[in-house]
Amino acid sequence: MDSNPQQSTQGQQPGGQQVGPGRNAVGQQQGLADQIRNSLADLPLTAGAVFGAVAVLLPFGLLAGAALIFLDYEPLAAAASLFFVVAGFGSGHEIVRTYLRGASFDSLSAVDPSDYPSVETELANTIDLLQTNPDAALLLLYLLGPFVLYIGGRYLSRNYAIDGDLVDHATTGTAVVAGAFPLALVIGVVFGVDDLIGGVLVAGLVVPATIGALGGLSVFAFDEDTGFTSRITGWLGVAGGLVVTYLLFDPVPDRAAAQLQEIQQQAAAAGADTVAEELTLTVPQKLVGSIAGFLSTVQFEPGFGSQGTVILLAVALVTLLAGFLRAYLDREVIATKVQAAKLGARIVLGYATGVLFLTILLPLSTIVVTMPFSSRLFAAVLPTAADLPSIVLLGGVMFPAVLGAAGGYLSAMYLERQGRPIR
Repeated sequence: MDSNPQQSTQGQQPGGQQVGPGRNAVGQQQGLADQIRNSLADLPLTAGAVFGAVAVLLPFGLLAGAALIFLDYEPLAAAASLFFVVAGFGSGHEIVRTYLRGASFDSLSAVDPSDYPSVETELANTIDLLQTNPDAALLLLYLLGPFVLYIGGRYLSRNYAIDGDLVDHATTGTAVVAGAFPLALVIGVVFGVDDLIGGVLVAGLVVPATIGALGGLSVFAFDEDTGFTSRITGWLGVAGGLVVTYLLFDPVPDRAAAQLQEIQQQAAAAGADTVAEELTLTVPQKLVGSIAGFLSTVQFEPGFGSQGTVILLAVALVTLLAGFLRAYLDREVIATKVQAAKLGARIVLGYATGVLFLTILLPLSTIVVTMPFSSRLFAAVLPTAADLPSIVLLGGVMFPAVLGAAGGYLSAMYLERQGRPIR
C-alpha cells in the first residue's frame, strides 16, 4: 500500500484524469478571474457612487452656475467642456477665455480699475492675477473633486475593506468610479463635449480610480490610532516652517533689487510718484510672500541666493524636529531604529494637507491682500494646476517623509542614549 496517498493522487482529478501543466495554467487563470469577480462583487458600489457623483457634481455645478450668470450662449455646454478641463488638470487660460468671450471683453485689460474706486487696488490685483496666472485663482476648483475622491476612498476603505490587506484597501477605494464614470459620461454625451472618449476616461475612470485607491492605501499605511498624532505633528511642522520663513524672509532680495530699480525708473519717467515707500511690506504682505517662499522651499526650489539657502536649512530643521517629536510621542512601542524612522515619516499625514491648504490660500490671499509689484515679483511663484504633482509629491510627501524619517531615527538614537535597548 502506498504510504503517501496524497502523492499517489497528485495530478489527478476526482475522475482519475491527469492534470497537465496546461490544465494547471487554465485553473490558475480561472482562479484569478474568480478572485477578481469576487473582489468586484464585494465593492461598496452604492457608497462609492455617492462619493464619485459628488466629486463630479461639485466642480461641474460651480462652473454651470457661473456660466448661467455670465454666459448667454449655451452656458451648460460651455460648463461641460470646462469641467473636463478641470477634471484633467488642464490650463486655466481656457476657462478665463471662455468667460471673457461670454462677457464681451476682448481682454482683461479692457477693465479699468479706476472705474471702481472703492476696490481699485483689489480689482487691479485680481485682473493682474488672472492675466498672468489664471490657474492660480482657479486652484480651489481643481482640488474640489480630487479632495472628495480622496476622502471617499478613505471612508470606503475604512468601512468596507474586508480582508484588510493592501490590495483590498486599494480596490475598495476605487469604488468611487461607480459614481464618477456614469456621470462624466452623461455630461459628455448630453452636451456634446469634444474628445468625449479621452475626457470620460480621464475624468470618470483614471483620476477617480487613482485618487480613490490612494485614499484607501492611506488607511492601510497609517493606523487609525496613530493618525491623529501624525496629523498634529505634521501640521506643527508646516506651521513651524512657515514661521521661520516669515522671520527670515527678505521682501527685497538682491535679484529683485534690479527689478525694483527698473520699476522706479519707469515710474519716474512717466511722472508718477516714487514707489520707494512700498519697498517695506506690511505684515499681511510679508505673510503672503512667506507662504510663497515656503511652498518653493519644500519643493527644493528656495531661490533668492543665500537667503533661500538659509530658509531651506531652517525649514528642513523644523521638519526634522517634527519627525523627532512624532516618534518620541510613541516611544513606548519603539524597538528598532527602522520602526522609529517609520513613525517619524508619518508626519506626511498632516504635512501634505498643510501644504495643500497653503497652496489654495496663496492665490486667494494675493487677491485680497495688496501685493506691490505682484506681476513681477510674486506672480511667478504662484502655484498652478500644472504644479500640483510637484507640490504634492515633493513638498507634501517626499520632503516631510525623508526629513521626518531622519527625525524619527534621531529619536531612536536619543532613546538609546537614555538606556533604552534599541536595535
